[in-house]
Formats: sequence, structure tokens, C-alpha cells
Amino acid sequence: MSPRFPKKIESRRLLIRVPRVGDGAAFNEAVLESIDNLAPWLDWVIPAPSIQDSERLCEKLLDKFFRNEAFAALIFLKSSGLLLGGTGPVFIISIGNSGILKLGIGVVLRFVEKATLQRRLRASAISRLRI
Repeated sequence: MSPRFPKKIESRRLLIRVPRVGDGAAFNEAVLESIDNLAPWLDWVIPAPSIQDSERLCEKLLDKFFRNEAFAALIFLKSSGLLLGGTGPVFIISIGNSGILKLGIGVVLRFVEKATLQRRLRASAISRLRI
């Protein structure tokens, strides 16, 4: 039997949950913002998907979740509800009583750049304190 994933996972700052009906517009905005970086890895982003295409994909991923075929999730900032990125889909391959999971994570480019800058600033401040 394949592992069963929760519908959502929460941390102090993040909400990670399966796509829902109605997520298409936010998902589409995130894809279009990062399309140049996604295109080499995800063939479905070219041509650029419409909001309706993104909504259908969210519905398809939700259906796959309920059938326990694959797990995809969207990652939101809890404080604002802003979509930061997504995972998957995670493909579940059953092997006897075990399973193998394949996971990919995509993050909207502006958040990657912000996180990289924050890490560099933190590293710089820490190195100054140790002198």
C-alpha cells in the first residue's frame, strides 16, 4: 500500500497543502513570473499556460491526490496567503510494503533571490562578529 500524505502541513511561517479548486489564478501568476527558469525543466509551461489551464492542472493534481497516485503541494506564506512555490508532483511507486518517492520543488524566482540575499547578509554579519 502506498503512503498516505496529509492534505496540509503547517510550520510557523508556511502552509504546504494540496492544490484546490480556485488556486489556478495564483498558480498561473507564479508560473508566468518564473517561466524562463521553469521552461528547461517543465515542458508544460511552453506555451505559457492560461489561467484556465492552470486551474485544470490544480484540479487534476487534487484528483490524483485523492486517488493516492501522486502528491503535489503549493507552498504559501501563512501571514499573507502569498503563493511562494510548489512541489511535485511526488510520484509514489509501491514496492511491496514500501514506497519510493520522487520530489521536485519549484519556488517563484523573486523569493529565491530574496532568500539568497538574506543568507548572504546573515553570513556576512556572522563572519564580522567572529573577527
